[in-house]
Amino acid sequence: MENGWVKIHRKIIDKAFYTKSAYVHLWVHLLLSANHKPKEFIWNGKIIVIKEGQMITGRKQLSVETGIPESSVQDILCFLEKQHQIQQQKTTKYRLITIVQWEKHQQSNNKATTKQQQADTNKNDNNVKNEKNTIPEINSGDINILIKEFEGLNPASKKFYAIPTQRNACSELIRIYTLQRVLKIVKDTLPKTNGLQYFPTISTPLQLLDKFIALESAIRKYQSEKLQTKDKYKVI
Repeated sequence: MENGWVKIHRKIIDKAFYTKSAYVHLWVHLLLSANHKPKEFIWNGKIIVIKEGQMITGRKQLSVETGIPESSVQDILCFLEKQHQIQQQKTTKYRLITIVQWEKHQQSNNKATTKQQQADTNKNDNNVKNEKNTIPEINSGDINILIKEFEGLNPASKKFYAIPTQRNACSELIRIYTLQRVLKIVKDTLPKTNGLQYFPTISTPLQLLDKFIALESAIRKYQSEKLQTKDKYKVI
């Protein structure tokens, strides 16, 4: 049972039993437990062949394997049989369960699996490329404008024009928060918050990118406390 794959079609979400977790659990368990190749066993001195998509099991065994009560297992198996998902042959000692249209669910052929994996990989690569293509390029001039604003906050920022990590941080800040908003924070907010207790100290684009959320959180807390004392102090 460890070898190969089983396929579950997305249409399962349209099945009436999909909202019943025990039904879905047992159905998936049957798919995973069915033989992926013929197997023989001896019963009453005779060799019996269990084909692909079949299994020898019992209500008690399925209950132990899934944690579903025996009575519920019986009800679910009867339901799946009526829905033509399985067939059952019962004896006093065991039951033979056959997955109907097993070939639609199994994918144990290594060659087929490899092809599918490659197809999935190619699809994911294309999705990544498409996502990259949808990300707008940030104008180099805008990055320079933002670094220039940081110079008023931190004279050492003059070096950032040639530092890739700082330029990339500027690009991300502009892409996520817009240039206008970031410029306002660097010009109006950080000179007031740097040095204040409980506020993060920020003097570079990379620090702002890393601490942007912490900065906003501190601002909200500060404004809330000031409102409570009726001393409004807007910092952003």
